[in-house]
Amino acid sequence: MEPIVFRQWSNKKYAVLASFHKVIRIATLSLAYSLVQGQPVNAQSDTVSPKLFYDLEEVEAVGEQEAELYSPLLRQLLLIKQDQLELSSSQSIADILDFYPGIDIRTRGVNGIQSDINIQGGSFDQTLVLLNGIDMSNPQTGHFSLDLPVQPAMAHQLEILKGPGSKKYGLSAYTGAINLVTRPADSLGIRMEASYGTFNTWQTSSTLNFPVGNSRNMLAGSISGSDGYTSNTDYGNANLYFHSAASNDLVDTDLMLGWNRKAFGANAFYTPLFPEQYEETGSWLAALKFASKIPALKLDGHVYWKRHNDHFLLFRNNPSVYENYHQTDALGVAAGTKLSTGLGLTLIKAQYRHERIYSTTLGDPLEQPVAVKGSDDAFYSRHKGRDHLTLSTDHLFNIGKVYMSTGLLLHAGIDELAGPAIYPGVDVSYMFNDQFSIFASGNRSMRLPTFTDLYYEGPQNRGNPELLPETALTFETGLKYVTAGIRGDLALYYRKGKGTIDWIWTDSLWQTRNLTDLDTYGGETGVTFFPSRFLNSATLFDQLRISYSYTELNKSSDSLISNYALDNLKHKLILETRLLLPWNLYVHGKISRQERNGAFLYYETPSSTPVETAYEPYWLMDINAGIRLKRITVYVNMTNVLNTFYRDIGSVVMPGRWTIAGIKFR
Repeated sequence: MEPIVFRQWSNKKYAVLASFHKVIRIATLSLAYSLVQGQPVNAQSDTVSPKLFYDLEEVEAVGEQEAELYSPLLRQLLLIKQDQLELSSSQSIADILDFYPGIDIRTRGVNGIQSDINIQGGSFDQTLVLLNGIDMSNPQTGHFSLDLPVQPAMAHQLEILKGPGSKKYGLSAYTGAINLVTRPADSLGIRMEASYGTFNTWQTSSTLNFPVGNSRNMLAGSISGSDGYTSNTDYGNANLYFHSAASNDLVDTDLMLGWNRKAFGANAFYTPLFPEQYEETGSWLAALKFASKIPALKLDGHVYWKRHNDHFLLFRNNPSVYENYHQTDALGVAAGTKLSTGLGLTLIKAQYRHERIYSTTLGDPLEQPVAVKGSDDAFYSRHKGRDHLTLSTDHLFNIGKVYMSTGLLLHAGIDELAGPAIYPGVDVSYMFNDQFSIFASGNRSMRLPTFTDLYYEGPQNRGNPELLPETALTFETGLKYVTAGIRGDLALYYRKGKGTIDWIWTDSLWQTRNLTDLDTYGGETGVTFFPSRFLNSATLFDQLRISYSYTELNKSSDSLISNYALDNLKHKLILETRLLLPWNLYVHGKISRQERNGAFLYYETPSSTPVETAYEPYWLMDINAGIRLKRITVYVNMTNVLNTFYRDIGSVVMPGRWTIAGIKFR
């Protein structure tokens, strides 16, 4: 195969190289770089190329399989590309993730108003959420982890790491991590979308990409609302997001600014005793990433700040009975470097994060109350702050067909909840050939209790200031098979948790406690067919996918009524197909069956005695169909086609059949 030779470079990312399907020779560099053509990814990376283990001085060759979160060669890494995000026509990240095995989405409000993300049998507080690799987790509660100003239509890629990632990303990556990636386009362009549907549900959004000088910029916004599918389930949601990526001879920078506001009726969200609950949340974020381009100074890092406000009313029309105000801030800085030697690539990173809360109920009493902005008569009476300092190292190398990553996270223990500790991890894979590989990993992880876990006091809830951090040791193994027309994977995992934190029903109250050892084990498998590539001929079936995941816990819920940790999704079966019809028509359909462990407290009426009730298994069907023209797409999206009655969490009944029609322009 005749090589292509490039003699001059301008320090840019050349993603087009991935499409050449040829050997690339950079100047007189003797190392030949073989890049395979990137394909759309559903459940895994398209390639097992070890490109992440080489560090070139003057140019970074980036293929479509690039992932910021982790090397797809070594672990279960789910990549959802931009075209898949657009095809789904979903209005929330949580709705998209519900299409995949090993991920349990427990929803209270629809269309992203409030959803909990659970990975491999873990709880929503055990999943780390990142924006372009920056920690966006909420120290108040994981219920707000997805309160981000980025909608699916604004995203470039969604990356999901299944299994702990503490040695690379810190304490909150207990069972997994989700990274939402945005990337301004190189050229001027605009995307717009509007939709309307059942229950007077509407949404509109726009994204503008505009280069200015040596910077690429993206400005995006969206607003949406609905009357709700039943009493007190109405909502309003607004987002504004700006991302500017600039480059010069010395440094690459990414500036991100965002704002998000939600207001929603919270019918039975936290207890069915009070169906008139109401909540308003708002968040602001600012972050700056940098990466040095000076060969002698391979330094990168980021600084960030995120503020989140929460106003909760037990009675929507009578705030004076019971209401809470909370304001949390998370501020952080990180800096790292890369060392390339004959022994491989070593990554070293130090991180500092400060978390604090002002609240009417959470934290230690304040000597002097602080007025709540925007309220005439409300005051924060409690406050709590804590700090995290961590140092992480990760060494990547290969010996023949064996590729390995080994490292650790050192927690300095400057917070009184947790003393100094080390959390090591090792990931290894073996490539039999370009199509087939196996992997195995062992990682230790830890999570600190949230401020809600520690201090919350409500009509039916009691926090526990004596809680200790929870820790886990997780082992995972699996295999991957990738060709042009078929992709398959199988993964098995076992997690031994110590001091698992959960809310337990005791003495007519939900109270937090550290459970004894909680062992979690399970597995998942999936096969995706691309018939046109497999048969090397045109066909109506663009994609066929079947996947299944199973999770089990060693602690029965017979003696404990758990609100989160013991109510895992035991079985999840997904059948998905995508049809490309004549005249640019498409149909995307999904059928899923879910069966959950555990039970919830069912109230016949708000004043009746609760009865412990097991979760019922259910089938769901969703269909998205439309026509794609040159610049316009018209679609109809119908969820819960079968009009199934079901619950994801507690007594909150989810909506029946819901139809949305919309139009996209780009």
